[in-house]
Amino acid sequence: RQMTAPNAKVLVVDDNSMNLKVAKGLLRDTLVNVSTVDGGAEAIEITSKEKFDVILLDAFMPTIDGPAVFKAIREDESSPNSKTPIIVVTADALADSRQKFMDMGFDEYLSKPLKQELLFMTLFRFLPEELIKEGEGE
Repeated sequence: RQMTAPNAKVLVVDDNSMNLKVAKGLLRDTLVNVSTVDGGAEAIEITSKEKFDVILLDAFMPTIDGPAVFKAIREDESSPNSKTPIIVVTADALADSRQKFMDMGFDEYLSKPLKQELLFMTLFRFLPEELIKEGEGE
């Protein structure tokens, strides 16, 4: 069964444009509206203005890394995303890295390269239920 969420807004933050393309491609079948930014400063700026349903945040970026972006969003009470689920995405797949990020307060952890099925499952777990449609695919 194909789940879709055509009214959901997802932000993908990654300093690598190839990774942004890949994430957009993987998410295409979910029909979610994907916005992308390629840096921490941009992520903080867009999230202070625009509400997203889920944020996929790269852990390692130059200048402002994922954990710093996460902290900035969570600590800004006026941010429309102060409570938005934030999923860290990282190539750091060491045994304890998941725990390390979860301890920082991230809502979930995904390792790179992203696997479509796991990405879908995770995304739909955090999207507001009223945005999810089931079996709307071909």
